[in-house]
Amino acid sequence: MAGNRSSLILAAILLAGYSYAACPSGWSGYGSNCYKLFTSSKEWSLAARDCQRYGANLVSIDSSGEQYFIENLIGGNTAWTSGSDRNYEGAWAWYSGFSRWSYTKWRSGEPNNSGGEHCLHVYTSRNGWNDLPCNRALAYVCEIHYGTSSCDSGWSQRSGKCYRMFGQTNWISALRTCQSYGANLVSIEDSSEQYYVEGLIGGNSVWTSGIDGNKEGYWFFSSGTRSWSYTKWNRGEPNNSGGEHCIHILTNRIGWNDLPCTHTSIYTMCEKPAPIVHGNWGGWGSYGSCTRSCGSGTQSRSRSCNNPAPANGGNSCSGSSSSSRSCNTHNCPIHGNWGGWGSYGSCTKSCGSGTQSRSRSCNNPAPAYGGNSCSGSSSSSRSCNTHNCPIHGNWASWASWGACTVTCGGGTQDRSRTCTNPAPLYGGNNCAGSGSARQACNTHNCPIDGFWASWGSWGTCTVTCGGGIQTKIRSCTNPAPQYGGSDCTGFSTATQTCNTHNCPIDGSWATWGSYGACTVTCGGGTQERQRTCTNPAPQYGGASCPGSTVSSQSCNTQHCPIDGVWATWGAYGTCSVTCGGGTQSRTRTCTNPAPQYGGASCPGTDTTSQDCNTQICIIDGAWGAWGNWGDCTKSCASGRKSRSRICDNPKPANGGLDCPGSSGDFEYCNTHDCPTVPAGTYQQLCPSGYFTCESGSMTCIYNAFKCDCSKDCDDGSDETAGYAGCTNVEQCLLENGAGYTSVSLATLFFTMLTCFLAKLISS
Repeated sequence: MAGNRSSLILAAILLAGYSYAACPSGWSGYGSNCYKLFTSSKEWSLAARDCQRYGANLVSIDSSGEQYFIENLIGGNTAWTSGSDRNYEGAWAWYSGFSRWSYTKWRSGEPNNSGGEHCLHVYTSRNGWNDLPCNRALAYVCEIHYGTSSCDSGWSQRSGKCYRMFGQTNWISALRTCQSYGANLVSIEDSSEQYYVEGLIGGNSVWTSGIDGNKEGYWFFSSGTRSWSYTKWNRGEPNNSGGEHCIHILTNRIGWNDLPCTHTSIYTMCEKPAPIVHGNWGGWGSYGSCTRSCGSGTQSRSRSCNNPAPANGGNSCSGSSSSSRSCNTHNCPIHGNWGGWGSYGSCTKSCGSGTQSRSRSCNNPAPAYGGNSCSGSSSSSRSCNTHNCPIHGNWASWASWGACTVTCGGGTQDRSRTCTNPAPLYGGNNCAGSGSARQACNTHNCPIDGFWASWGSWGTCTVTCGGGIQTKIRSCTNPAPQYGGSDCTGFSTATQTCNTHNCPIDGSWATWGSYGACTVTCGGGTQERQRTCTNPAPQYGGASCPGSTVSSQSCNTQHCPIDGVWATWGAYGTCSVTCGGGTQSRTRTCTNPAPQYGGASCPGTDTTSQDCNTQICIIDGAWGAWGNWGDCTKSCASGRKSRSRICDNPKPANGGLDCPGSSGDFEYCNTHDCPTVPAGTYQQLCPSGYFTCESGSMTCIYNAFKCDCSKDCDDGSDETAGYAGCTNVEQCLLENGAGYTSVSLATLFFTMLTCFLAKLISS
């Protein structure tokens, strides 16, 4: 064991300046955040849960620069972000804990909630964002939000803690290295911290503060964390193979393993709370565009609480993040606007489509102060008396004579003419006289030819109105043909029109007339037009036209001027101080209604203030700077040196609290081995600051536990007058009988730990 002790001490190597980047291995940094693309497809909720395994969230995109970074990170993939409107349709928010949206990049027409689409993904090939059903499996991007680091140089920050890895050494030397930086060996409290530390250490293995030195299998963190809510033992571990009492993270097997505390090939991973950082304003941005181009508008600028941003419980910036000023206070030009149209004049024709005109003036208002004149024409015209003029009918030429009714014995022949030169239209007169003429023909005698008998009766008409056909038949028997006479000529059947009375004609609307004048000059009026049921008009019992003879439409829909009126004052804001007298402001807006369409702005101011928090301030005490370190208590074999501080920065006043914590501090010093003691010289077995028990296996207790009426040594030698030099032995016996008192769990824990460490060093 002496050889192990020498190896433990001689192998302690500190790699000064050894540090790691802020992002874990495999993650990419942008700004103060770290990102990683996971290409295994998962539903949105499963992807969010997987990110939390790394102490991360699904990504939230807050700027065009971050959008461009994410597009390059995911390449041709489409990937889930933390955006969702699952709580309320259309109320999109980041579910990563940073819910305020300062930037969007929706594709055209998105989000459209087509088929219950409530989760947002980055759609690189289509250049923008899109909503999809949350149960779709996609790649996803995780984001770790670090903010501005407040840790010392060389330390990495996560969730209010600072981490740093040092060189390879044994467990006790690793602990002392961490304590020299005001830190402890790392205590892994959850899976996200486990994954973060794995990213920091890369392919190395590191000591943690986990130990079971007091009782085999009773594991605890020496940093003081007693209740374990998370473990990540490798399979079959811990197995206490060969006195394995200290825990290290075994990266190549992705978990914890117990190892002899004297092992010197393990790196040191230290952990300490991150310093508090109070927020401070960054510089003002440029003023934005003016709200009006003339007539006095406002323009605003903003600043961010990021120089630095508050972190680790620090205060946020005081005051407002925005300011405004007046702009474009010059008078506005007055552009001309048309007055109302005058009435239409007389029509140029009484029928056959004429025109009529009207005019207007540019005086509502007239152009002034360099304003534009009215656009468009000052006159307009429309068609009128569009009905056709009457046309009277006139006969066309006679047609040729038709065939004679017989070839001999005297017959007749006919001719006809039509009233189409022109035909009567639009109420004009019909032609006068007859449209047909007849004359005699073929009057010479003829043989007896066959002649048709009388026609039979007419059959049924093919239609009930509008002109149909009916048929009748006859026979060649009156007389029958004789003496070389010809057989009957013509047809044995005949047809004629029937039911020629007109069928009912339903009415149909003629074309609409033009619209009339508008009822108002602004704010939305109406104008009308008319039509007639004459195309055709209803006849012979037909139905009249459906619908109305009149229709209307909106006109002059431009807004009338609206003067602005103040809205109700808002609530007073936060006081500028919490005590000692400050001010608080409230504002109102010219929105009830806002001035529009050339209306006047609200008179008066939009801001008022009042006094607040006038009570005297209570001042809590704060520590001044630490004093210099004192001399080391030993020149070798691990002594201690101390320093102190005063509660005067400031002192507590007006009922304020005293400074928290201790006014004293100590650290180990001169940890190298002492030279070998000459034979016959007494050497105390326990380190400086510890008491060596008289008998039994070597046991060390902290000096503070000697002569405290509680037997901490197995043999009770720490409470004796002879060996320990106690002067209160009789008093302890009177008060406690056997001399034992109840010992707190914390006292017992610390005693057991120090004894174990002393044994480890001496072995």
